[in-house]
Amino acid sequence: MDKLSKLKNKLAELLEYNFQMNHMFIRLYLEHADLMTERLSTLINHILNAHQIWNSRLLNQSSFDRFQINPNHSLRSINEENYRKSLLIVNDDNTDLENIITYQTSTGDSFHNSIEDILLHVINHSTYHRAQVATDFKQLGIAPPISDYIAYKRTLPTR
Repeated sequence: MDKLSKLKNKLAELLEYNFQMNHMFIRLYLEHADLMTERLSTLINHILNAHQIWNSRLLNQSSFDRFQINPNHSLRSINEENYRKSLLIVNDDNTDLENIITYQTSTGDSFHNSIEDILLHVINHSTYHRAQVATDFKQLGIAPPISDYIAYKRTLPTR
């Protein structure tokens, strides 16, 4: 397998991990919706919104506001759509993951980064905020899911 194929496979695997972890956190969030705080709602939505925004930048589509609050019933479908679109980007034969794109942040600042770095940022950003959600869950007496990448890998069949 060539280097590009390995990279695409690894990114697809990390995006699957991100999707599954988001799914577990959303499920728990919805199961305990009556206990959820404004901060938790903001964090869960921000994880999904930021992913959607990055996909939109890469696909030249319209995007969410990074702090918009989505209806609870749409959280799962937003997570699924984010995952689907990210996989389309990774698996598109015309996508050069080293390609540098120019984008503007929500404050209007312009930056340049590779598609690979942007997708890795999406995963890292989600992990960072899920840790905040996990801490808040604990404070509410809710046991958060185990979301370590290595724990996730342990659950997968060996290849």
